[in-house]
Amino acid sequence: MTTPVAVIKKQYAAWVKEAMTEDKNFIILPDETNFMIWYALVFISDPENPMYKAEIIFKLTLPDDYPANPPSVVCLTETGQFVIGSKICVGIGEYHKDNYNPSLGLPGFVHYIFCYTMNYDDLDKSAQHGLSIIVSTPEERRMYARHTRRYNSSTSGLKEISERFETFITKYKVLKPVTSILELRK
Repeated sequence: MTTPVAVIKKQYAAWVKEAMTEDKNFIILPDETNFMIWYALVFISDPENPMYKAEIIFKLTLPDDYPANPPSVVCLTETGQFVIGSKICVGIGEYHKDNYNPSLGLPGFVHYIFCYTMNYDDLDKSAQHGLSIIVSTPEERRMYARHTRRYNSSTSGLKEISERFETFITKYKVLKPVTSILELRK
């Protein structure tokens, strides 16, 4: 039987290989001490989106039976969309296990979070009232988006994670998501 750690290592290697040529709008990194905890830096590059230029960090905690069951998701960045530090309800997460497909893998799951964040205004209004979801105006989210990078780099506990992403970005400039985030920061 394959262990969750073996599965996630394989998925991460596949993501890095894909990231050489495909722009995914996110970067994922494992926790330094617990391979069952991952962080995703999701960035919004659509200038028409209220969250344009936002850099949002999510914490994903894999269950012991991953990939059979989905990770829990916590937003660590102040966005005006999610309660900071609380588990959030996404349509394929731990609160909607019936909608989760294990073949997504962690990168596919993070892509779903990216789409959920990006398409917030297009969601059915009931989806905007899930667990730890904040209802805010596009203007409010624009304001939060402008400050996400500074928030990530100056908030206690998040600063260290943000620094790890910055190190990754500096080291792996050849990856498409990295080139995209650097372009977005100009």
